[in-house]
Amino acid sequence: MSKSNYKKVEFVTDVTKKEDFEIEGVNELKIKNNKVSFIYGGDLNKLVELINSKNVLDLTISEPTLEEIFMHYYQ
Repeated sequence: MSKSNYKKVEFVTDVTKKEDFEIEGVNELKIKNNKVSFIYGGDLNKLVELINSKNVLDLTISEPTLEEIFMHYYQ
């Protein structure tokens, strides 16, 4: 997958269970308090469905750095 297909997703929600985010394309999932972050490399419609199923209080979707993509391949 090329760099342009990956997204860095960070959001704050009131309910965070790790198993809620175990969908194809989610990598490097981190949950701390109510903040969820991960690198996503899959169908954007599934990502939108996932986010839409949560009570989102804040959301940032950006391009990951080259280092973040590199680390994904070597972990």
